[in-house]
Amino acid sequence: MNSFDYDLIVIGAGSGGTRTARIAASYGAKTAVVEADRPGGTCVLRGCIPKKLLIYGSEFSKNVEDALGYCWDVGEYNSNWYDLIVKKNKELDRLQRVYKNLILKSGCNLFEGYGKLISENQVHVTCKKEEKVISAKKILIAVGGKSFFPYFDGNQFMINSD
Repeated sequence: MNSFDYDLIVIGAGSGGTRTARIAASYGAKTAVVEADRPGGTCVLRGCIPKKLLIYGSEFSKNVEDALGYCWDVGEYNSNWYDLIVKKNKELDRLQRVYKNLILKSGCNLFEGYGKLISENQVHVTCKKEEKVISAKKILIAVGGKSFFPYFDGNQFMINSD
């Protein structure tokens, strides 16, 4: 019979990986989560949430103009792009802490580093201060994807969510 460090290792702490790890831990599985970046993943930290915050901020002036047509006396208002970005980043930092706490409070071990699958049951983890091999009966790879810029004239002006 094989002896493993964990019942489940999840590589990736986005929404899917975090939920899977938390549910497994709630059923008593000894669970580890390996995350190379910040817990929260693409949707929370790079896509859905920041997009919504930026769109809401960008549509404010249009909403104020609409309000003028419904008897609102709004007065003068100004935008501050720098302040919007600072506040967006502050909210993303808060959400990252929420995800990290969800993982830890569910009883999972969190390895803040890179995980590399080295066998059917082993992951090589490279953290800031240590490298180690951990093992599990089951391993879930939930790392999402990486953006790609197609080649065309002008693509040097493109940015991505990272």
